[in-house]
Amino acid sequence: MGGPQAGCDYQPSNQWIVGVIVSYDFADIDGSHFVVGPGLTPASGVGHTFNEEITGFGSVRGRIGWLMAPSLLVYGSGGLAYGRILTNSQTGLIAGSFLDPGEANWKTCWTAGGGLEWKFSAHVSVFAEYMG
Repeated sequence: MGGPQAGCDYQPSNQWIVGVIVSYDFADIDGSHFVVGPGLTPASGVGHTFNEEITGFGSVRGRIGWLMAPSLLVYGSGGLAYGRILTNSQTGLIAGSFLDPGEANWKTCWTAGGGLEWKFSAHVSVFAEYMG
């Protein structure tokens, strides 16, 4: 997974930074789960398989930070998180199999976290952050 991130910061005082961050990551994360009915086993071939795939996710966040040193910023951020999830299911029967073509949905929620950012020059920096 990976993708672009962009942001803009404003420095209202010598020690404080406020800004906004927008990110999107392309992804290929998938999984499935097989469920059988009462009294049956997976070997019977009678059951239901649920499949999900995350094809991308990102966030739009505000952030506020404090300059610990002229080139080191510690910050907190929070805002909207979103992701695109594809789902489908398949029912296995002794006589054959039926596939539900599924659907793609955008899901949203909130996110919050924090990090450290090191400034190399006026327009280049590197950061490490945790988002939950």
